[in-house]
This record gives sequence, structure tokens and C-alpha cells, in this order.
Amino acid sequence: MTPATTVLLQQLHERSQTEVIARARAQFHGSNEEFLTLADEYETLAPRLRGRFLETLGLSSEDFESSQGTPLSLAVSAETGRFLGNLVLSHKPARILELGSSCGVSTLYFAEALRTVSGLDGTFDLVFVDVWANTYLNLFKQIERLLRPGSIVLADNMYTAEDAVQPYKRYLDDHPRFSTTTLDFESGIEFTVVVS
Repeated sequence: MTPATTVLLQQLHERSQTEVIARARAQFHGSNEEFLTLADEYETLAPRLRGRFLETLGLSSEDFESSQGTPLSLAVSAETGRFLGNLVLSHKPARILELGSSCGVSTLYFAEALRTVSGLDGTFDLVFVDVWANTYLNLFKQIERLLRPGSIVLADNMYTAEDAVQPYKRYLDDHPRFSTTTLDFESGIEFTVVVS
């Protein structure tokens, strides 16, 4: 990764983290000390438990278009970004479609990994879905025709927006064209392979 890309990604990750913490703090009705204790506890939880943990405190973790009416960068984490980059390096997709609602952090990881891949043609080999959680299924149905056997579809926030993504998850589980599983790290990434 180039030094300039590394610096830019670090800045974008820091900005996203600051915004998420500020949003959570604005929702929390306790003291700063209580908030910091909860933040520490949140970091120790398994990714699958984080969304429910926040819900029990009355805090929003879901990524909805109308969420609080305030823009957030909601960038993928550095760990998720590295995963996406490694997937591109190993799978070598010629074409990637990213459906995102943030400031392009995952795009930078994809672009950096794609520096050795050329010749765009045909359908998409890799799709990354990281938009508002309640729109996953609608958007997926719009791009489904662009997928070929062997294409990979990744969808973020399967744990942190668990209720909102259920229609998408059920659709994948019930459709024989897809083989899908949720990867248990970060906010939960649905890893789907198009089998037919």
C-alpha cells in the first residue's frame, strides 16, 4: 500500500471512530465515566453480541438511511478493509461493484488491491454491500442479474443491524442459487458465493 493511501485510510478510520463515539455518547443518558466503562465493555464483546448490547442500553447501532438525520462516515474498520483487500488479491476479480453509503474507505482498499488486475469485462466477480441495512434486499435484487457462478457477494453489518438485514439473509438462505455464511468478526460479514 502506498504511504499516501495508508495515511488517508488512517485519517478516515479515525474520523469514523470519532463520529460513531460522538453519536453513541449523544444517545447515552449517563455520566462520562459510565459511558467510558460501557465503551470498554463493548470492545471486549464478541462481534455478534455488540448490536444487542447496545440495544439493551437504548442505543442505536443499526445503519439506516434516516438514522438520526445526521450524516456519518460509517467506514469499514481497518480489519474489515484488510480482509476485503486480501480477498481481492486472492480472488483477483476483474470487476467489483461496491454499494456503499459512506466516504469510500472500502473503495480505497479495493482500489489498492486491484492495482495488478486489468481488463474489465462481463459480470461482476465481487460485490460489497455496505449501504443502509434496511435496503440490502432491494439493492441486491437489482444487481442479482449481474452475478455469475463463482461471484462473491459480501454484506457488512450482519450483526450490528441484525433485525434490519433479516429479509436479505432469509432471501439468500432460501435461494438455491446462493451458498452463504456469516463470518464471525467485526460487525458480521455475510459471505455469499453464487453457485449457479
